[in-house]
Amino acid sequence: MNICICDDEITYCNLLKTFIAEYLCKNHIDANITIYYSIKEFSETKRNFDIIFMDIEFKDGNGLKTIIQNQQYRESIVIFLTSHDEEILNGYKAHAFRFLLKPIQYDDLTEALDSAFFYHREKRIIILNNDKSEVCIKLNDIVYLESDNKVIGIRTIDDFIALRGTISSFVKQLNAANFYSPHRSYIVNMDYIKSFDKKYITMENNELILISRLKREEFISTFYAYIRSKAHE
Repeated sequence: MNICICDDEITYCNLLKTFIAEYLCKNHIDANITIYYSIKEFSETKRNFDIIFMDIEFKDGNGLKTIIQNQQYRESIVIFLTSHDEEILNGYKAHAFRFLLKPIQYDDLTEALDSAFFYHREKRIIILNNDKSEVCIKLNDIVYLESDNKVIGIRTIDDFIALRGTISSFVKQLNAANFYSPHRSYIVNMDYIKSFDKKYITMENNELILISRLKREEFISTFYAYIRSKAHE
């Protein structure tokens, strides 16, 4: 997960970064936060961002126009920052996800990030190589992954797909708060956990997933933290 802040007010950028970092820590989300202080600096980057916090008025340009003109960010979630609510009327041209009025309140930022991460999880699709073809899977349809002798089995809501690979090769693609590895051979989607005991996780489809003895306490802590975070969505 890559997050960008683009604003020419250094103090404001640092405050927003602190707010976002606090939110990420609280919700156990792993993400990189990058700051740009000018339109020129932002426009020259070749990086893609999942979420962009973009000011509108800069000395060297306009944030709305920059997003509209740059096709690279068509798939990004763009949250505009502004001191003038009349700019909101132009937001549809840039496919604005949200507008936050300055000075931004932490509660408003939290609501925007809750919605952004929910939207991101819902729309995310991973593309996996299966021999000479590609398989597209909606991230939220994955129930669990299992590894067996360099073959990955992917159990979705209504299918089972086998691919060559290792668990570690999928970790970055499954970089989302709802996925956890309770054992070196498994990654589970915690949204589909039905129950668990000391040895096994029972998924919604009644399949059992082994819990490593060394990861038992970490799993319980992570799972309950995730459940608490969802209660606030």
